Amino acid sequence: MRKLIYQGSVKNLYQVNEGILFEFSDKYSIYDWGEMPDKIDKKGSNLAQITSSLFDEISKPKSFQCLQRPEFLTAANFEKIINSEVFNSISSLGFSNHFLRKESENEILVRPVDIFAPKKHKEEYNYDVYKDKPTGALIPLEVVFRFGAPQGSSFLKRNPNITEGSFFDDIIIEFYTKLEPKDRLLTYEEAQSISNLNDGEFSELITRSKILSLFLQNKFAQTPLKLWDGKFEFAFGEVDNQGNREIILVDTIGPDELRLTLNDIPFSKEFLRQAYQDTTWLNYFQETKSKDRHPLPLDPLYINLAQSIYSYIAQVITKNDFTFPNELKELINRSKIIVLGKGGREHALAKHLSQSPFIKEVYVIPGNPGIEGTKFKSINISKEEIVSCCKAKEINYVVIGPEDLLSDGLTDELQKNQIPVASPSKAASLLEASKAFAKDFMEKFNIPTALYKNFKNKDLALNYIEELDSEKIVVKLSGLAAGKGVVLCHSKDEAKRAVNELSPNNEELVIEEFLEGREFSYFALCMGENYKILGTACDYKRLNDNDLGPNTGGMGCYSPTYWLNATDEQLIKESIVERTLMGMKEEGRSFTGTLFIGIMMTSDGPKVLEYNVRFGDPETQTILPRLKSNIHPILEAMAYGDVKKFNNSNISFSPLSSVHIVKAAKGYPGLRGEKIEKDQPISISKNKELSELYFAGVKKENNQFLTNGGRVLGMTTLANTLDNAKKMAYNNIEYCKFLGEQFRGDIGE
Repeated sequence: MRKLIYQGSVKNLYQVNEGILFEFSDKYSIYDWGEMPDKIDKKGSNLAQITSSLFDEISKPKSFQCLQRPEFLTAANFEKIINSEVFNSISSLGFSNHFLRKESENEILVRPVDIFAPKKHKEEYNYDVYKDKPTGALIPLEVVFRFGAPQGSSFLKRNPNITEGSFFDDIIIEFYTKLEPKDRLLTYEEAQSISNLNDGEFSELITRSKILSLFLQNKFAQTPLKLWDGKFEFAFGEVDNQGNREIILVDTIGPDELRLTLNDIPFSKEFLRQAYQDTTWLNYFQETKSKDRHPLPLDPLYINLAQSIYSYIAQVITKNDFTFPNELKELINRSKIIVLGKGGREHALAKHLSQSPFIKEVYVIPGNPGIEGTKFKSINISKEEIVSCCKAKEINYVVIGPEDLLSDGLTDELQKNQIPVASPSKAASLLEASKAFAKDFMEKFNIPTALYKNFKNKDLALNYIEELDSEKIVVKLSGLAAGKGVVLCHSKDEAKRAVNELSPNNEELVIEEFLEGREFSYFALCMGENYKILGTACDYKRLNDNDLGPNTGGMGCYSPTYWLNATDEQLIKESIVERTLMGMKEEGRSFTGTLFIGIMMTSDGPKVLEYNVRFGDPETQTILPRLKSNIHPILEAMAYGDVKKFNNSNISFSPLSSVHIVKAAKGYPGLRGEKIEKDQPISISKNKELSELYFAGVKKENNQFLTNGGRVLGMTTLANTLDNAKKMAYNNIEYCKFLGEQFRGDIGE
């Protein structure tokens, strides 16, 4: 019969007749947060297998009789360990521990030890219970050994003169509290005092820790893995003839207690920690240590990789089989990516892509000072230096953000230099670069759109407007206009003014039927006639509330388009997306890249307003935070022309809604000659909600962000409903302020 005596985030402890049963689960806990929302399949059984195998090995004297000196450890320090009395005892009798046997697939049986928790008085903990010299009890210390200081090690923060990635010439042993709610680093004097170990016992504890860490180092030295540090827990055994208590290893040994890497990639629980780097949840949790917010579910790719890592370590430890599994090979050959652009869209792309375990670094060119994170940063170089930068940094592929770079043929230039690109060619980019081409294309391939007529002579355009029956007319500049080349007119006089403003020198225009309905943005990642739906969003183009004021590049957005039903979506796929991709192929302009379609849902069904051939801004900032999966595998497949990988990759969303609010500088968009203000200091306070802040028009001087014109920044907030996301968004946006700021108050309505 078993009795539950401890229920934890990753294992349960049961009292049974013969001792204590450790039951390992498939759950995990990182950053001391508690049980995370995902499970790693077979993690529990792998941990039980690893732990039982290592405990079995250390109980045998022969496991210590042929220990080799690691290269980093000096001969003198190594000999001091192996010439000690403690080592002589272990190499004769084995390492004392509490392990009895492996009980089932995910359980081990151990000998029981008592736990005496310290009593708290005010802010101090009283360890007087240990003055009675208990035996058969847990030593109230967590013992940490360190061979070196890898990236992310807390040791680096405490010792800034230590070089990251370096190994030490001796094994460093540190002590932390074990039985307090928050572990704290102890001096040797504090560690010996609270545990009440005598000098001989304390010295033995240090030496045993070094010997056991050497055994593990020798074990992993035979594998491709590199061991950096780890932690042990010990218990007091019976008193020997010299009056010292035996020191017994307790708890477990394995990848949840050790820091392992392969090619600088975490191959232990640190891998799961890395999955949350640069996330708002982690930043908030580390600042507050509050558990009032829950982390989002992991990308399924991370879960599968973590499963493979635990299985691989079990294979290495139990079978001495170092054959590297195929599913992990791509992980150790991580990609370096360049994202071209300088705004919030590029910030969102860089942050999202950097969270893929398959990506080593993301460079944003030219970027801005606000685009910087653990694995991404800006490089302010010119367009002419891009090719040489790609070659120098051995970039795996490029993603192009701005439409002008695409229409200028940068994709073609990069590809001529053997640099893969996940963006459309110049020929395919004409779908956005020329609205006149796009309208003729839609008519040719029976893609639903508004009635229209193209003009290269503004006088003819003015005459055409006069002949129209309707007063409501849309006037569009055919060429690129940074989202500001469309004027929705409610009278013929207004339409004529728009013609004169947009086409002073007979620039090509499209005069179009004014469609009524609800407008939204539809995104697909495409490769020839293959595509993956990236989601929907509703963008707010006008500067002011209630869709008043001039057109802008976008003042806010929400996602998903909740009012779009499944029937409408299927119709969009069949009559718009698939016909577009098929038509582009027939035109000799096969499309690979991001297809961003502006659609009006009319009483006659969905109709295309315009095509864009890149990620939208601010839609990208709104959609990407909702993803559970990472789009890196899809973009990589697009860049390398790998149709099979493209089709085998998936896009999955969290159930959350998002709202994105843009703050723009005074004078924006400056369509009528207004001066757009710059150089205003930006005040950014800490916010406590689930938000993502993206920088666009900013610069940095003396460690202070300043406005640099245009759309300055944007914030995305996620919540379980659109209404909650909106409420939180308008609360959170107040944490970012600057003089002259403009933002809409009706995003999400």
